[in-house]
Amino acid sequence: MVTPEITGAPTEIILSPTATISIEETPIFLATNTLVTNTVTSQPLGITYDDADPIFTYTGNWIGQSGVNNTYKNTLHISSTIGDAVQLVFYGQRIRLTYQAGPSLGTVAIKLDSTDSVLDQSAIDTRSSEWESSALSLSNHTITITHISGGSVNIDSALVMDTLTPTPTATPTPTQ
Repeated sequence: MVTPEITGAPTEIILSPTATISIEETPIFLATNTLVTNTVTSQPLGITYDDADPIFTYTGNWIGQSGVNNTYKNTLHISSTIGDAVQLVFYGQRIRLTYQAGPSLGTVAIKLDSTDSVLDQSAIDTRSSEWESSALSLSNHTITITHISGGSVNIDSALVMDTLTPTPTATPTPTQ
């Protein structure tokens, strides 16, 4: 048996004007001696990713829909099967997921690194809604959203943030 030699030079990736990381681009040798290079891509902070973006990895029977009003880029991924999951690996300090809440929708489990949460997507009326993580260390994180009960569930978008990304707030306007 031949033991492959793995070599690689560190590659600097600029993620935002104030943050950089260094990671290694590592070649991977398969049993057939075919070289496959693990491609490194950067993820800017303060960017919203649409549910149709390849950064999302869907497992199970998710169905992508387009032309959906009141959603980011008019798209939505829907699961009607318990056990379906979607995963996103990101670099940042917070993540905000948007979804469409509504009558007869189900529940998802959210696993962010080692922290578990449950999100009930049901609501009296259909509307855009969101879930936001607590503050995290500025590093790589993995979030997995799994359909665990009830009717269908969905995902609309994900906003990856650092602590400097402003959160919009309503400002009252005086009337005369």
